[in-house]
Amino acid sequence: MFLLIREKKKKKKKKKKKKKKKKKKKKKKKKKKKKKKKKKKKKKKKKKKKKKKKKKKKKKKKKKKKKKKKKKKKKKKKKKKKKKKKKKKKKKKKKKKKKKRKKKRKKKKRDPEIAQDFKTDLRFQSSAVMALQESSEAYLVGLFEDTNLCAIHAKRVTIMPKDIQLARRIRGERA
Repeated sequence: MFLLIREKKKKKKKKKKKKKKKKKKKKKKKKKKKKKKKKKKKKKKKKKKKKKKKKKKKKKKKKKKKKKKKKKKKKKKKKKKKKKKKKKKKKKKKKKKKKKRKKKRKKKKRDPEIAQDFKTDLRFQSSAVMALQESSEAYLVGLFEDTNLCAIHAKRVTIMPKDIQLARRIRGERA
């Protein structure tokens, strides 16, 4: 009888040990969660402090600028004069470039091969008219008001060699 009782007691002890281990694990998990929450709160507080510092710095800078403006009024006038001179130089360079472009275009107009490709009808685009031969010239008259020829800024319009007779007729009417 005595032996049987001892065996039962041993079994009970083993069960108790297992339960204790489980409890310990749960406690550890809870502790970790608490630590994380504390860290997050600290970070937020730091950010707020930084923002406040930046605002203070900006206000100080504005005050300094106002004081400097009163002293530098005479110096700024001199700088403006220098800038105007630079702009004039740039305009001259642009004009030279435009002249070069016009020369290139004129060379294209004089090519007789380009002129032969266009139709004889007067109602073609202004770009086509400008590319025709310079041998026969006609002046813009009221006759061309309903056509695309009015779009050309120049007073002179060139007509294809096939339309030389038409060009002469327009010249006669203008004279």
